[in-house]
Amino acid sequence: VDSLEVSPANLMAPTTRAGKGSGVSADETLRDNSKLVWYFGFGSNMNPKVFGPTSGRDRKVNPKSTRTGKVPGWALRFNLKVFPLLEPGMGNIIQEDGAEVHGVAYQITENELDEIYSTEGGDVGTGYIIQPLDFLGYDGSRLTVKACYCPPDRPAVRRSLSLPSKRYITLLRDGARHWKLSTRPTARSSRRTLAVTRPSQSSKSI
Repeated sequence: VDSLEVSPANLMAPTTRAGKGSGVSADETLRDNSKLVWYFGFGSNMNPKVFGPTSGRDRKVNPKSTRTGKVPGWALRFNLKVFPLLEPGMGNIIQEDGAEVHGVAYQITENELDEIYSTEGGDVGTGYIIQPLDFLGYDGSRLTVKACYCPPDRPAVRRSLSLPSKRYITLLRDGARHWKLSTRPTARSSRRTLAVTRPSQSSKSI
């Protein structure tokens, strides 16, 4: 499956993070941190071992509520080279007509979102932004969620893609199974892209 070309001009406007040069004061930041937002986990953050109150990692957050569902018009791609030797292709999303990415919406505080953004590398120049998305819950609910997203013009995005590691794809599969998502991640390669799709005879699992 070839991915569509994605132009930064066609992307939704990202939410600006508070900090140097953002025009947001420290008092405003503290006030915003008390608000609840919906965060969209689509990669390893679907797995409770990685993300949530029982996580043994630095993403030990306490969601007030959770929803399972999908974001239409976006697709999951393994195109990040954050740890090239250990993880040749980590999860990211791209805009793609007719696609949908399934995952978990977590209701968390703004402060927790800031911490997630930091642990994803957003504060050290990897190129992540906070991207608002339209989420459709399996229960029929509609939410505006925020996801950590790396646009195609950023340094961390691969031009030639690699398969995800067995460790990483297992985290995604276990997370999808835990939340009973409508899709189970499988890796499928073609000339230009790698996608998480519904299992089929034409897709090869790893």
